[in-house]
Amino acid sequence: MAEGIFLKKLSEKNLTRIKVSSAGTCGIVGSKASEESIYVCQEIGVDIKSHLSQAVTLNNVIDADLILVMENNHLEFIINNYFMFNKKEIILNERIMLLGSFSKNNNKIEIDDPYGASINFYRKIRDIITICVDNCIQAHFFN
Repeated sequence: MAEGIFLKKLSEKNLTRIKVSSAGTCGIVGSKASEESIYVCQEIGVDIKSHLSQAVTLNNVIDADLILVMENNHLEFIINNYFMFNKKEIILNERIMLLGSFSKNNNKIEIDDPYGASINFYRKIRDIITICVDNCIQAHFFN
């Protein structure tokens, strides 16, 4: 959901030269977004029907200017697997951070994976992601 929401929000602000991609830490490759994710994203005009999962790779990490993760365990996975020699610098420079750092109150919240939950929980997570994406775009491109 986050990638699709990011792409839509960037397009609305004419920031179409920014590359956004999504990759998971579980190694699952080629799976479509859940029907619930597709449905709740369609409700806000975001089309993720063609999304296919990919696993995070060293190239993803090297190429990224900013890595946003949903949960602390994702953050730790990427730092421990891809930044073994300069962990402090990466964290201090905020090159990798929780998307929830851009929540309403900047509380650095974790954003739960709604997989298997009710459609209303998917909506709740979609709305949290949307707020965080809006705030992230504002912080990185308009401040």
